[in-house]
Amino acid sequence: MDTMKRNQTYHRLDYHIVFSTKNRDPLLDDDLILHLTELVREKAIEIDFILHILNGAKDHVHLLLSLPPKYSVSHIVKHIKGFTSHEISHLYWQDGYSAFTVDRDSFNRVFQYIFNQKSHHSEMDFETEINKLILET
Repeated sequence: MDTMKRNQTYHRLDYHIVFSTKNRDPLLDDDLILHLTELVREKAIEIDFILHILNGAKDHVHLLLSLPPKYSVSHIVKHIKGFTSHEISHLYWQDGYSAFTVDRDSFNRVFQYIFNQKSHHSEMDFETEINKLILET
């Protein structure tokens, strides 16, 4: 993404965000992840942030977002979780989330990492993945 411009203020605030289904219930399949992507894109237009990619496994999702500085990560995650749970009646999210800043040099690597979630989860479970992400940042 190119630098965003708002009233002569320049910023580039990219985040890799991860959160899981309530009780880590294996509710997410390809169709539901596609539907979640559509819903988050809708919310992004409404609130004014950018969703670059959303993908996940059976019990969690990864998002790569660009946020304007007027919003905190917690504000955006709250709106995403609330909106998607409201729109998909059987979907509930666990409290909390993980968020990692993404620098310009890492952006494409993180994008590819999220894109390739299926292959990552054939090799490791969610907890191992989060611990690895924490150690790498």
